[in-house]
Amino acid sequence: TVAGPGVVPAVFTLGGSPALCTGAVAGGTYTAGTPLTPANTLTIQVNVTTPGTYVIGAASTNGFVFSGTGIFTTTGLQNVTLTGVGTPAAAGISIVTVTNVTSTCTYAITVQGATPAVFTLSGAPSNCTGAVLSGTYTVGSSTSATHTVKLNVDVTTAGSYNITTNSLNGL
Repeated sequence: TVAGPGVVPAVFTLGGSPALCTGAVAGGTYTAGTPLTPANTLTIQVNVTTPGTYVIGAASTNGFVFSGTGIFTTTGLQNVTLTGVGTPAAAGISIVTVTNVTSTCTYAITVQGATPAVFTLSGAPSNCTGAVLSGTYTVGSSTSATHTVKLNVDVTTAGSYNITTNSLNGL
């Protein structure tokens, strides 16, 4: 980081460092062999202790990266959106390692294959039937890899898939 007169580098840590990035959300669709667009983003959480300029980078294990720069004007927990570039090489889970000067965290992004699966959720179009939740969900507590939802689906064409939900109460 290079600072000019009157410009001070921010001091901050990545949410979840040194493990899984807390509060991270991937935007856009990730498909093997398809270049990323401006819709492909990664929003992460940071805890700013000293306002100033920042540079954050994130590299995947699969041919694409994210980056973001800017200025933090206040302290405390904040969200930062990084923009992705590159082309995912293969379908599957891609681990993205987010870094700044003093901390790192990781996030997993699912890259779809070129042929998406065709399926319906069991119970669609109303309530999902047979869904099983794992983990204890507590107000004010972060979730982890132990917090999962298993869904029943009726597959008519095998292929890659990505199932997401809208945000409800921060989940």
